[in-house]
Amino acid sequence: MMFKIVLSCCFTVLLFVDQSSAQLGVIPKCQNGDWSGWLDRDDPSLTGDWETWSSFPRKPCENPVAQHFELVNPNDPPPLAQQLVIFPPAGGVACINNRGDRKCPDLKIRFCCPKLPKCDEEGYDWTDWYDVDDPTDSTGDYELLSDLVSQNQDGVCEKPTAIDAIVVATQNPWQSGGNVDMVVDTQVGLICKNEKQPEGICCEDYAVRFCCKLCEYHLLIILTYLPVNKVVLTELGVIPKCQNGDWSGWLDRDDPSLNGDWETWSSFPRKPCENPVAQHFELVNPNDPPPLAQQLIIFPPAGGVACINSRGDRNCPDLKIRFCCPKLPKCDEEGYKWTDWYDVDDPTDSTGDYELLSDLVSQNQHMVCEKPTAIDAIVVATQDPWQSGGNVDMVVDTQVGLICKNEKQPEGICCEDYAVRFCCKLCPKKQKPIGTDLTTDSQVGEVIAKELNKDIIKTPQT
Repeated sequence: MMFKIVLSCCFTVLLFVDQSSAQLGVIPKCQNGDWSGWLDRDDPSLTGDWETWSSFPRKPCENPVAQHFELVNPNDPPPLAQQLVIFPPAGGVACINNRGDRKCPDLKIRFCCPKLPKCDEEGYDWTDWYDVDDPTDSTGDYELLSDLVSQNQDGVCEKPTAIDAIVVATQNPWQSGGNVDMVVDTQVGLICKNEKQPEGICCEDYAVRFCCKLCEYHLLIILTYLPVNKVVLTELGVIPKCQNGDWSGWLDRDDPSLNGDWETWSSFPRKPCENPVAQHFELVNPNDPPPLAQQLIIFPPAGGVACINSRGDRNCPDLKIRFCCPKLPKCDEEGYKWTDWYDVDDPTDSTGDYELLSDLVSQNQHMVCEKPTAIDAIVVATQDPWQSGGNVDMVVDTQVGLICKNEKQPEGICCEDYAVRFCCKLCPKKQKPIGTDLTTDSQVGEVIAKELNKDIIKTPQT
């Protein structure tokens, strides 16, 4: 059963009270995960008690898939059903005083943090993501290993050591999909049957990947013909730009062996950062003869480098590599918060991509401020930092926004599609007068929006 509280024409809060949501005194399943410790951020106030995911400054994990809340004091009277607002599947819970004839008790909550599968053994790596079935018929979603092996023999092995799965629509772990009685097995793949779901619920669309042993032959075939990624590849002796970032220290994991020298990003057990945007490799011993061009396999834009002995008439030298780690913008000053991500322009014409602050302010006056203290930008297609897009001569400025011009890119290269967000000062909260009764859904919504520090985004008229 589902109830809907409409805050405005474009902002809706869903209140779930069915078996898929956490209920007081009911411990939901934490499938393939572990429960966090108990959290109790808020004490009952004039409005109620708010234990919402977004309100916790230190979160126990990323992408929780379930939640469980209880009374802090088991002797307190429980909240009334109409007082509870539950944010499924793991967005927390709120109890609102004025929706009942008594004050809310103090609540505590814990979250189900999924166990992330690992593929960190030397010589193994994750395959690409595969989504070969859609749950559009009456059966469900079947991402079978046997089908993937037959369709992609160079990508998926017959005996993987691990499996990973996500919900296609959200890119979050498969446990967050809300389906039950699923099979997610290394030797089988993923199976979700509609007939095993609660009445009225169908399977989500899932994607899977497998941890497989690397095969040198497959690597050569796949990587030799890997298309150049937007910019000129790193060359020996050439120092690329590390735009808005810092170079890591030099790394030298491998010594030349019978096969060659492998300094690949995936092979480093301790990585200097996440999402590097460029790389620079050199000879460990500058007196060694350099590798031949045909011996090098470069993983753009920052996946490392390999040198293959058999592709030349001499053995590979020992190589070292360093990575450009982007400087991540911060918005941690008290009273400030990141806006949502905005992508208002597409680089589909001859000009480029323009994500201008002035346009965003005029279109979203309640979300983007005129004088932000920081800007953050990502490539829409990959969700990685903007520096990884491979475009050059870009403007990413707090007072301007983001500008990428096609005319400034190398011949044949166009701008990527980018999204931006800004660090803005939060609007001061107005405390609700004591005794005011929340008699309408819009008033309830106003309290919810204020407590969560969320403004309502108005969709621009088109």
